[in-house]
Amino acid sequence: MAETSLSDLLTALDVVVMQRTGEGVFFLQGTPPPWLRRVNTRWKGERDILVSRTFPFLDHFLADAEAFWATGEFGRVGSGLSSEPGADGKDFHFEVWAVTVDSGQFLLLEYRRDGEQMQAMLQRAREGLLEQERLERTKAALQRSQGQLRRAKEKAELGAAARAALLATVSHEVRTPVHAIIGLTGLMLDSPLPPGQARFLSLIRSSSETLLAVLNDMLDASRLESGALALEARAFDLRRTVDEALDVVAVRAAERGIDLNCQVDLAVPEAVVGDPARLRQILINLVSNAVKFTPAGDVFVVAEAQDKGDDRVELHFAVKDEGPGIPADQLERLLTAPQEADAAWTPRRGMGLAICRTLAERMGGRLWADAREGSGSTFHFTVQAAVAPGPSAPHLRAHQPVLGRRRVWILGGSPATQQLLINQTRFWGMVPRATGTMSEAARWLTDGPPDVALVDRANLGAPEALDRLAAVPVIELVNLADAHQAASRPVAVLLTKPLKCASLHAHLVSQLGATAGPVAT
Repeated sequence: MAETSLSDLLTALDVVVMQRTGEGVFFLQGTPPPWLRRVNTRWKGERDILVSRTFPFLDHFLADAEAFWATGEFGRVGSGLSSEPGADGKDFHFEVWAVTVDSGQFLLLEYRRDGEQMQAMLQRAREGLLEQERLERTKAALQRSQGQLRRAKEKAELGAAARAALLATVSHEVRTPVHAIIGLTGLMLDSPLPPGQARFLSLIRSSSETLLAVLNDMLDASRLESGALALEARAFDLRRTVDEALDVVAVRAAERGIDLNCQVDLAVPEAVVGDPARLRQILINLVSNAVKFTPAGDVFVVAEAQDKGDDRVELHFAVKDEGPGIPADQLERLLTAPQEADAAWTPRRGMGLAICRTLAERMGGRLWADAREGSGSTFHFTVQAAVAPGPSAPHLRAHQPVLGRRRVWILGGSPATQQLLINQTRFWGMVPRATGTMSEAARWLTDGPPDVALVDRANLGAPEALDRLAAVPVIELVNLADAHQAASRPVAVLLTKPLKCASLHAHLVSQLGATAGPVAT
């Protein structure tokens, strides 16, 4: 843009430039034209100072000019006709403009008829000056910002590295004695103790496990922040990894009376390539929270897979609880920055959810939740994985020569547990029937006994009637907390919950493979 100075304007145009220097006082720049002296004969022209009382016509424009000066804008504030004819013998008109340049306030009196040309030239002049000033300010601000960003980046990198090193050292030093405390209290709890001492030791172990979990979360958060947390890529048995995660939480679920179940869809591949430790970490965190915040009822884990082509799948896990739910306005903050959530919810889930969400994203997936206050929660996460080749395990095959068409009764258990067993045994070709009371099962005996019975006494009405199935192989499902007491019962097999399909399949084949009884028709 070409720059136009005030001196250029004075030379090129018939214009009077007046700079405001005080209330009603203006300094005239340049030589006053003859017509200006003729406008008011009382003006003596001393030192080129114009006073509004000497030129009353100025008072008509000052109010509007003040508005433009206040905002720094340029604009026309009025016009009029001169009282004497111009050089062409005609009355000439003038226009008054208000402009601010470098904080100076000016009135411009144009006494040519081409007002639009004047406005365009003045606009270019002002824009040129303002643009140059704006560019200089922007350049200086950018230089300052670049320096600040560079220093902040260097400081953040040094801080992150130092924090990660400190946390790694501290967590190692603290975790070693905490592991010892957990192990020793576990050994003491396995020995005969008075009830009071056993309760105190249980609190010590529980507190130590909580402390260990916090230390691990802090270390993981620091590693994720600094980019030092590397993910593995190796083949592993997916179902075994899920079972191992549930085993970690099984004792706590049994102590709280929570029925913990898991269903892995048949479409889920047996082995995948990924990081089993981090997948197990996410599952343990979500299932632990579900057990912790479910006062009574079920916690159900579901695993599914969606084929993505090129021997890749998207694994989808869902952990559903029957707890109090989560307020909708806290849910997103809980997943991203739980330390900023409402005080009533922050300590309930800890920093683990934010870490799990980051881990899921690092593995090509995401983590989210369906939750409403008062109606339980379902936490979901997905990960991407490659399918690892390998032979199919026996319990994953639909064709089962030993189990096919065998009658199985499912007695007791929660509705979720019953449905899980029905689906699994039906996949193996068995003929399942389920009930929650032995009175109904007794009526079934008129059609003959089953080949095998799966029994869960926790939700079974009239369990004493099980004696009527004395000739039938009974596989009893028990919580870990009740396993020691149930060991003395006259049953063929005791299986602890959460139920593992591979173990159930192996025991069913073991019991029915030694039997030559008739099969269902």
